Amino acid sequence: MYVLSHNPLSVLSAGAFVGLYNLEELDLRECGLQTLPQTVFDDLSKLTILWLDGNKLETFSSYIFQNLKNLEVLSFSKNELTTVNSFVFDGLENLKSLAVSKNSLQSLKADTFGNLSSLLKLDIHGNKIRSIDGKTFSMMAKLESLNLKKNPLKDLKQGSFDDLNQLKHIYFDEFHLCSFALHVRVCEPRGDGISSIAHLLDSVVLRISVWLVAFVAGLGNVAVLVGRFLLAEPNEVHSFYIKNLSLADLLMSVYLFVIAAYDVVFRGHYIHHETKWRHSWQCSMCGFLSTLSSESSVLILTIITVDRYTSILYPLSLKRRTITSASVAMVGVWSVAIVLSALPLLDIDYYGDEFYGNNGVCLPLQIHDPFGQAWEYSTFLFCGLNLAAFLFILFAYISMFFTISHSKIGLRSTQQLQDRTIAKRFAFIVGTDFLCWVPIVLIKVIAMGGVEIQKDLYAWVAVFLLPVNSALNPVLYTLTTKLFKQHLAKIVYSCRAAPHAANDTSGISLTSILHHRNSKKTLVTTFSEKDHHSSNRTSLLFPDSPTSGRHANSSHRRKDFPSYLKEDMI
Repeated sequence: MYVLSHNPLSVLSAGAFVGLYNLEELDLRECGLQTLPQTVFDDLSKLTILWLDGNKLETFSSYIFQNLKNLEVLSFSKNELTTVNSFVFDGLENLKSLAVSKNSLQSLKADTFGNLSSLLKLDIHGNKIRSIDGKTFSMMAKLESLNLKKNPLKDLKQGSFDDLNQLKHIYFDEFHLCSFALHVRVCEPRGDGISSIAHLLDSVVLRISVWLVAFVAGLGNVAVLVGRFLLAEPNEVHSFYIKNLSLADLLMSVYLFVIAAYDVVFRGHYIHHETKWRHSWQCSMCGFLSTLSSESSVLILTIITVDRYTSILYPLSLKRRTITSASVAMVGVWSVAIVLSALPLLDIDYYGDEFYGNNGVCLPLQIHDPFGQAWEYSTFLFCGLNLAAFLFILFAYISMFFTISHSKIGLRSTQQLQDRTIAKRFAFIVGTDFLCWVPIVLIKVIAMGGVEIQKDLYAWVAVFLLPVNSALNPVLYTLTTKLFKQHLAKIVYSCRAAPHAANDTSGISLTSILHHRNSKKTLVTTFSEKDHHSSNRTSLLFPDSPTSGRHANSSHRRKDFPSYLKEDMI
């Protein structure tokens, strides 16, 4: 063994190793070598191991290793090679291991490696290889291990690895590249945290959760849409906003159902469909739907917050609140959201062909490749726009709470109770927005800072974090509001009273509330004076109504913000 490593030998003479016929191992690592004469190794016929790592070599002369007939291990990693000349490896018929990692190779041509018929292990990781010729590995019939990690492989051809019949291990950065080597027993990575070679949704928990979240979001938002269309409400503008919010959130449910359905279709053999699926119009539409739902929901929540904020802090502005102005606002919101979501679908080079199709669930978050194509646009959508909306909503609800809590509403105990109720609701609204948007912002910022994000985190973001608002918004903005509870109480009371009314001819009290949507009026008919508790019941259901005793008498002591809006928030 001849060790010359870590010596400043930027240049070797052609006769540097003349006469060393029996030398078996030569170590020239970290010597700062910039070039090697073509005949420098001619006398090393018995050499079996040659280390050239960590130098500054940019190229090798053709036939430089032709006399190294017994060489079994050759390593020149961590150099500055940008290309490999033809016939460089000519004569290495016994070479078993070749390491060309951490250089600057950009492509592999058909004659790059020549006839390395005995090669068992090839390590090319850490280069800049984008394309590989279909015949590059055709003369490596015995190759068992191939490492292609840390290369931006974009132009792989089907059949590139078909001649490697003995290949047992192949390593990529992205598991979907395993579709080019289906005959290889071990292909890594086996998944990306969401999908695997076998399944679109690899985890059983994910498969169950995506159906569950889709059902919860779907049923909740359908219930809100149906309920608000059937029931007349005093605040028509606010109800119109909530209907639009439910429609936006319903799109997220549709997206989740489509992903869940395709998971069933591809179950057990996903890798065979992976590339076609990610580049399909169905995947693009899934990405469009998820982005449209997310961004329209963000914008509508912001509009709702502005509406509440101005109504409470500047009640006189209510004169300008009309269904026409609300319709104009929603047309603007949907137009902006559609444009933002549809731009990546257009044939624009900036977005490439994988903005939505960079993963199996078609989300453009770009967590694992934070500086991939169109990363600025993804960052703008999920960091800039969403974070700005959250900060405004946080500020607005804090301002609203203090405004309401400082207004004197009836007795102090009543005020404290309402303050606590409103505080809880505001906390839930801001909290769900925080859970949905802030973690995504933090994850993207951390990823852009160079921190490696666990691959399975992407799956939980897609199934839980992103849709959390879509599932909870119906609860926060409708199903638990005072107005909804009042309607529900009327329905329950009517159902309970109906059998008694049918059997009692004396006119046992029954209050029927009929809503006529065309006239937007409510007709209240009382069938008996026997119900002397009706005013008490009205007071319980409508604590802000004039029949609520001391509440009405004390109304002059509070700031005059709309009672119906307060009911909708409590």
